[in-house]
Order: sequence, then structure tokens, then C-alpha cells
Amino acid sequence: LRADGRPEAERQAAQRRACPKFVPRQHLLQWAIDAAEKGDYSELEALMAVLERPYDEQPEAPAKYSSRPPAEMANKAGICRLSCSS
Repeated sequence: LRADGRPEAERQAAQRRACPKFVPRQHLLQWAIDAAEKGDYSELEALMAVLERPYDEQPEAPAKYSSRPPAEMANKAGICRLSCSS
């Protein structure tokens, strides 16, 4: 980083432009799918709204959209463990 020679604020701004804060992670998609299967599309709509601006900070967005999967999702197939038997 020192060899780069750019000011810290400039480097951070470049990283934010290149790396989205919000991505459609599998556990987020699964929550939206589970709710939609019950006729509730609000989770899908909320997720889509956040993903419309993936590089923006969006302080109003719930933390779940930029956090690691919760512990209860850890053993759910397709979330934190994948199988290649399909």
C-alpha cells in the first residue's frame, strides 16, 4: 500500500467503486425464495431494492444484506455447503 503512493481516501474510494458491498448471496436468495413460496414477496422486493445500488453504502439497508450467513443457515444444503452429485 505504501508503494502505491495514493492517499488512503483515494484508494478506499477506488475499492468501493470496484467491489460491491451488496451481492446476491445464496442465503439471501434462499430467504427470498422461502418467503415467496409462502406467497410473501416482500423479502424478494427488499433484496432487489438493495441490489439496485450494490456499490452504495445504503445505511438504511438491514445489516443482513451485507453480513455473513447466520448460524442457522450453516448446515442448510446449498447455502454453506454444496454437493456436486446433481
